[in-house]
Amino acid sequence: MRIGIYGGTFNPIHKAHVHLVREFIKRLSLDRVILIPTGTPPHKATHQLASGADRIEMCRLAAADIAECPVTVSDIEVLRTGKSYTADTMTELKAQYPDDELFLLM
Repeated sequence: MRIGIYGGTFNPIHKAHVHLVREFIKRLSLDRVILIPTGTPPHKATHQLASGADRIEMCRLAAADIAECPVTVSDIEVLRTGKSYTADTMTELKAQYPDDELFLLM
């Protein structure tokens, strides 16, 4: 399976994010996309972020509008303590999906 991994603060997720997901699905022939709201970003002030729960819910609502392939939302980074680093997330996801191709969408 070809899985796109799309992370960000998503504060909030918006139409441009959704447009990019659709383009990634089409251009990379993705079978699935996982949206991952950042927990504690190492490069941004967290006092300006909506809560993790609110950003997860916003992502779920946005994912519901994408019909091209299944789009799920992961709380992997929101639940992680400390700063969130993409490398750690990708390592965890590769362990969860060892037989799949993972594409980091940027």
